[in-house]
Amino acid sequence: MPETKTLIIKMTLNGSGIRDISRVLEISANTVLTTIKQRATEISEPRVPKRIGNVETDEFRSFVEKKKSQRSTWYAFDRERKKVVAFQNGRRTDENCQMLLDKLKG
Repeated sequence: MPETKTLIIKMTLNGSGIRDISRVLEISANTVLTTIKQRATEISEPRVPKRIGNVETDEFRSFVEKKKSQRSTWYAFDRERKKVVAFQNGRRTDENCQMLLDKLKG
């Protein structure tokens, strides 16, 4: 099973969807979701560099089970270092956007 969990994460990072992973690995979609959720709890907040010369902020949305359950991820991308330096998950609100901006200030 550890090999399967590793494959689930690799396939997710390469853009495979939940159903795709489930079909290819011949496991339930619930197993895929559970594995992704468990791994997500292990992700720590990135350290925001003290100086950022060129940062780009953006947001993407996804649906959780139904279209009424939209979730957004706001993120700040450091163009110089080519990495995400801060992110904020939640609903698409000004408050969540401001939380991302506050992380960049700190």
